[in-house]
Amino acid sequence: MRSVIAALLIAMLNLLPTGVIASTGAMDDRAPEQTALPEGAFLDSPAKWMAAIYKDYHDWQVDKGIMGALSALEEIDALYARDPRGVIADSSLKLNNAYQVKSTLHTMLGMLYYRKSMLVLRGSGTDAEQALMDKIRKGDEVSEEDLERVAEEAERGSSSRLQKDNLMAKALSQFKLASDTDPLNPSPHYQMASVYSAMPPVESANMAEQEYYRGAELSIREGQRDTARGAIEAIRNINPGSVYISRIEKLLADK
Repeated sequence: MRSVIAALLIAMLNLLPTGVIASTGAMDDRAPEQTALPEGAFLDSPAKWMAAIYKDYHDWQVDKGIMGALSALEEIDALYARDPRGVIADSSLKLNNAYQVKSTLHTMLGMLYYRKSMLVLRGSGTDAEQALMDKIRKGDEVSEEDLERVAEEAERGSSSRLQKDNLMAKALSQFKLASDTDPLNPSPHYQMASVYSAMPPVESANMAEQEYYRGAELSIREGQRDTARGAIEAIRNINPGSVYISRIEKLLADK
């Protein structure tokens, strides 16, 4: 599951502009296909639960997916507390130790939080400011109502940005939990890189490049060489002169 998520993420990155992990432009106005979690508890059919949660992510049903991921984590956390290496009986899972499933769920929850952060500003603004500027350019009279609408838009925008920042922070927290839980999982590193690359450079510095490199290291260890090559392209989009490009190329050549 984790390699599939990592590979999918890198494929998406190579199709998007620099610094963008998944534009809201990827959304359309069609009603998404409804998904439902399987009947019963998460541990009754974990693979099906994770597939349903991921489909909610894919369909932009983020609140539903978040609820499913949190519910699944409640169960896996209890098992993990008893035995991190406890085996989950599901033949559909290739990585079936408790810590591996917990890491995957934290990664998926972080993905959902990040996707939700992209929805926050969508449609939150109006054309009030543009309408005001048009009036000023034309020499038309500006009313109190015009100014109030602009002020309301600014207030909503400020609130939305704070909410977006909070959701991005929650996403990063989940990705770090995923990495701490399973240090060999490359996916949370790619996900952290996607968040950092969407931030202003002054805030993220070269953190995105570092996380892509860490993800690539682990991907190569898992035999996911194409995913590591995708990481090179993602880094190149951020910084063509990055030292991490040659480092990943060396890792690929040494294997």
